[in-house]
Amino acid sequence: MDNSQEERKKKLSCKEAVKTQQLWGMILFPSFCCLLIMYLVIGVLLILFGSIMLANALNINDIEIRYDDKCGNNPTCTVTFTPSETLKEPKLYYKIDNFYANHRNFVKSISYQQLRADTSSSSSCSPVTKNKDISTPLTAVDGTTTLDPDKDVNPCGLRAKYYFTDTFTLSTTSGSSITIDQTKISHSVDRNSRFKNSKNYMTEQWKDKESEHLMVWYQTDAFPNFIKLWGSIKQDLVAGTSYQITISNTYINSDIDSKSIYISETNFFGGNNLTFGLLYLIGGIVFILLAVVMVILEVFIGHRKEKTKVSSSNRNH
Repeated sequence: MDNSQEERKKKLSCKEAVKTQQLWGMILFPSFCCLLIMYLVIGVLLILFGSIMLANALNINDIEIRYDDKCGNNPTCTVTFTPSETLKEPKLYYKIDNFYANHRNFVKSISYQQLRADTSSSSSCSPVTKNKDISTPLTAVDGTTTLDPDKDVNPCGLRAKYYFTDTFTLSTTSGSSITIDQTKISHSVDRNSRFKNSKNYMTEQWKDKESEHLMVWYQTDAFPNFIKLWGSIKQDLVAGTSYQITISNTYINSDIDSKSIYISETNFFGGNNLTFGLLYLIGGIVFILLAVVMVILEVFIGHRKEKTKVSSSNRNH
């Protein structure tokens, strides 16, 4: 009986401690030396990592070719370029300037269920829900079937309507074709689960939802000027050699500023992006400066406190 009463008292005291927030805890007060070492180590590591990222980014060779001003409204055009440095198995991207794909209305106008082959609803795709909202007439994937203007469009939404449709073929100016590998350019989760065609997609859809170019287009960009991966070139583009890109110029959008082709090498850290390297460097410098400030404060303020303690002890004696 006594044991049960004691256990009950313990439980009640524990509950009271929880209610009054008087639970036992441990508060760490790191010493000056501990904080100084920690700040210095973090700062050095950030500077080291940032320097490596910057060095790798600066060693990447790339080239950008604007083509919308050369092609105009022509359905097909050709641009030539000669790299000044050898591009080792580069990747080919297309670049669009002044396209706000991150706008709230643009991002909301999509049906994820429809992308997974559920054609039950396209209401979330407003204002592009019917075939007539894309164009009239609208042709199915098979290239011959004309879709009913008043039926739900598949895929629906603003992102689908403004899908980038230009295509590119690469060759030397002497006529030797160069293959652009257009496989595995999207995320594996998109290929495996997020994008699926309906059963009769050849006659019911106006775009192939299992196209990896469509999957790449559906990836939201944070800024109005962006690049998207088109394919990988599995051979080097040699410096001083003339190459040409034949463009199927079918993407006409008067709202954008320009269209370009961007060809770049890649490495372990990605492409030619200095931002992350600079951020790591700045972060490392900030930590080093904080360590210096701590030393200065400890030398001056700590020295004064020590003097105060010594003088007060002398008075007491």
